[in-house]
Amino acid sequence: MTVIDKNSDGFEETSVADRLIELIASMTDTEQEKLLNYLEPKIPKRKHQRHTGYIFIRYIIDNQKYKGIMKDISGGGVFVETNKSFSIGQEVFMEIPFSNITGSVKIKGLIVRLDENGIGIKFDQTKHIIMDQTRQLIMHNIKK
Repeated sequence: MTVIDKNSDGFEETSVADRLIELIASMTDTEQEKLLNYLEPKIPKRKHQRHTGYIFIRYIIDNQKYKGIMKDISGGGVFVETNKSFSIGQEVFMEIPFSNITGSVKIKGLIVRLDENGIGIKFDQTKHIIMDQTRQLIMHNIKK
């Protein structure tokens, strides 16, 4: 998108981004901070909605088995509470159980975030594959 600015020479075409940068650069630090505080809550930071809950899960990293607590889950990944040391980029194989039925969903992912409370794991598979696995598990348990 472009904006037409009128200057002393006539008209000049400028992109919206260029004009915004120009305006922000002319603001004081306090004005920039106010603008940032106004805009940040309106910009979604996540692709997928997060659902908080505590579920005991099993997972494997580098052929080592672990048990942990999944703190939250979204269509893109999970956060697992752990005090173990891992590295970003490590492959994770998770088994997430269902509470009211026997069985679980097995999901592969990659560690994408580390903090003092645990690890953020991004699903390696698409949401559709996870939904198919979940649907199959539910159908399998209904038939029993």
